[in-house]
Amino acid sequence: MKVEDKKVKEGLKKILKRFWQNLILLLVLLLVLDLVLGGFFSWKYYLKEKEISNPFPLKINQALIEKFSSTWEEKEIIFKAAEDKQYPELFRLTIVNEEEE
Repeated sequence: MKVEDKKVKEGLKKILKRFWQNLILLLVLLLVLDLVLGGFFSWKYYLKEKEISNPFPLKINQALIEKFSSTWEEKEIIFKAAEDKQYPELFRLTIVNEEEE
């Protein structure tokens, strides 16, 4: 069986022509399919989340909280001390009048 090149080329041209003629219809169908599948999966996820409201109960580590709060208080004291300290103004030009001295 020998396949003729002309028949194959003509067949491909017909398929491509029909594809380009129906491209908008194909895009609309794909968009609708995407919306349906997206809606289905989002609804499935919503129902699953509704079933499992809190799978892991909240556990508080008191030792860690106490360590954090003590560290926080130490650093807060350091920052307050830095605010109270007077630093020289390096970039401000001060003109001293000789008469005032």
